[in-house]
Amino acid sequence: MGKRTYGQVWSAYNAAQVNEKDWFLRLLCALCLGIAEPEQSRGRTHLPIRDVLFCMALRVYTTLSCRRFMTDLRAAHEKDLISRVPQYNTIFTYFGRKETNAFP
Repeated sequence: MGKRTYGQVWSAYNAAQVNEKDWFLRLLCALCLGIAEPEQSRGRTHLPIRDVLFCMALRVYTTLSCRRFMTDLRAAHEKDLISRVPQYNTIFTYFGRKETNAFP
């Protein structure tokens, strides 16, 4: 028996590759909208946790450094996917916080 091969549906493959990031952004935004904001009792207004998690997930997805990633965040803000664009150091900070880090 010979090796079995499968055909490729190139139109579907190309459409998935071309639209992947846009679909990811919309899905990520929809997922983050379901996150409840913790109550803030004092201090400066914090960046919404849904924006923080959106930025962190998108940063990992893009594999860019936080500095190079700022263009993606500005584009996400222009598309109303996040409420404001954080500084790149803010993203570094949240990656180190225990409440937004899955690893001890």
